[in-house]
Amino acid sequence: MTTLKKLFKKILFPFWWTLSRIGKGLKYVFFDNYYKVFLVILPNFFFSILGASIVIYGFKNIEEDTTNLTNYGFAILAAISSVCFSWTRGLDSTKEPLMIDRIAKAGEGSLHCAIIFLLASALKYSTLHLDVLVPKSWTILYSTLNLTLILIYGTCFTLGFYKVDRIICDINKLLYERLHKGERN
Repeated sequence: MTTLKKLFKKILFPFWWTLSRIGKGLKYVFFDNYYKVFLVILPNFFFSILGASIVIYGFKNIEEDTTNLTNYGFAILAAISSVCFSWTRGLDSTKEPLMIDRIAKAGEGSLHCAIIFLLASALKYSTLHLDVLVPKSWTILYSTLNLTLILIYGTCFTLGFYKVDRIICDINKLLYERLHKGERN
C-alpha cells in the first residue's frame, strides 16, 4: 500500500494537479470569458475580414464609382468621432484619465480616417474622370498620372481601413472593459 501512495504522490499527483489546472484555465477561458469571446473577439475578427474584402474588391475596382460608399463611410466615421468626443466629456478626469485618453485617441483616429476616406474618394473620382484633366492623346502623361493616382488612392483606402479596423476594435474593447469593470477578466 505504501508503494501505491508513493507512486501516486510522485507520478500521478503532479499529472493530476497539472490536468486540474489546465481544466480550470479552460473553464476560465471558455466559460468565464464567453462575453469577451462572443462580443469582442469574434465580431472584431469578422469585421476585419469583411472590411478587407470590401477594400480589396470594392474600392480598388477602377471602373466602379464608389463615391456613395465613401460618403457613407465619412458620415459614419465622423459620427463615431463625435460620440467618442462626447463620451470623454461625460467621464470624470480625476478618476479615469487613462480611459479618457484612450477614448479621445479613438475619436481623433476616427476623424483622421474620415478625412483619409474623403481624400481617397476624391483621388478615385479624379482617376475615373482623368480624361477631363489630361487628354488621352498624351499617353505617357495620362498613363503615368493614372497609375500614380491608382496607387495613391489604393494605399489611402487600405491604410484608412486598417486604421478604422483598429479604432472599431479599440472602441469595442473599451466598451467591454467599461461595462465589465470590477469583474474578473
